[in-house]
Amino acid sequence: MNRLTLLIIAYLLPILIATSIASPESPRRQTARGKHIFEQIGNCKECHLSSQGRIVIPQDSLTEKDLIGLLEKGYGPKDRMAQKPLPQCRLSRREALAVAAYLKSISK
Repeated sequence: MNRLTLLIIAYLLPILIATSIASPESPRRQTARGKHIFEQIGNCKECHLSSQGRIVIPQDSLTEKDLIGLLEKGYGPKDRMAQKPLPQCRLSRREALAVAAYLKSISK
């Protein structure tokens, strides 16, 4: 990430945390927030977007629970570390749930 991106994240993160703690969110809002985290904050689409514009997750066999654990702790099923070049994720539980909701919404 470049310096500007890091500065933006540092500025927005406290705001995102404060608003996420303050109020419960609807499923629609959670999915929208997950999309924002996936596309903008985490920049996940940089590696997980195919040339056809589809989101690609290498381990399609991940359960939702496994995915949330991977996003929260940086390791997935059977305590296996995330494979490189995936950065070690450390999302909050609420952020991980939002990303999982977004990925679930687009896999339908």
